[in-house]
Amino acid sequence: MNKEPTPRKRPRFEGRKKRFFEWFSVTHFIACLLCVVGGAIFTANVKRNCDAMMQSALDVMHVYFPWIEPFGIASTAAGCLIIALSMLVMAHSVVSGRHENKDYDTKRVMTPVLLLMALYPAFLVWIFFFGCSVGFSKGALILEGVCRTQEVQPLWMGVANEPAVETETCETVLEGEDCVNCIDLYQFHFLFPDSARKEDMWLCGREVWRLCGIDLPEISRMWLWCLGSSVVVVFGVSLHLVALIYARTVLIEDANAKERLQLLYIKKKLKN
Repeated sequence: MNKEPTPRKRPRFEGRKKRFFEWFSVTHFIACLLCVVGGAIFTANVKRNCDAMMQSALDVMHVYFPWIEPFGIASTAAGCLIIALSMLVMAHSVVSGRHENKDYDTKRVMTPVLLLMALYPAFLVWIFFFGCSVGFSKGALILEGVCRTQEVQPLWMGVANEPAVETETCETVLEGEDCVNCIDLYQFHFLFPDSARKEDMWLCGREVWRLCGIDLPEISRMWLWCLGSSVVVVFGVSLHLVALIYARTVLIEDANAKERLQLLYIKKKLKN
């Protein structure tokens, strides 16, 4: 005659929960710190950078890029939102840690689905901003390389103050098809608005000095700050996601284990 299986002793979930919630809070604290610092640095630099790019485009190229202002507003909003969202997740982890000794209901204790639903799009959004930062940083560094070529560098290097001659008209050759002593951006004409003329893509005289000596170094530096801070935010959001998914998994496993033990206990009582 087969013996009835004896139920296993109820494991001590308290120690596991304690270790789990300690890890849970520390991980979210680190992630929150990364998101807050990275989001604040990104927000401050991207707003200044967009303003500097818009002003430089108007003063140097005499064109207006309509996408710069909406991009700056969207970037600033994204930086503020990721800070608020990260602090909300951190607050949830602190509240969960304070009530670690209570008997949890899985549906109530399990990480709110809304947090995961908000963090997944946030992760994709910040991957997008990271890609934009890479693109803008690379473009700025390429322009800086052009400014430091043997042909262009003498046009602005060594000029401490604004050139006395306010010339912005380029000397042309080949019946106005090409310019001399200038930076020719016509090869990037697809980046310019439709209203831009070919002459607007030729930078000469004061325009070269303004772009290479004043605007571009500052813009490049700020985009590098944006690039670094976006990497920090992406890492922080990833850490939040890992901690939330782990929390959800552990809590479900604990709840399932409790449920199995309760079923075994009920079966034993019924047979007795």
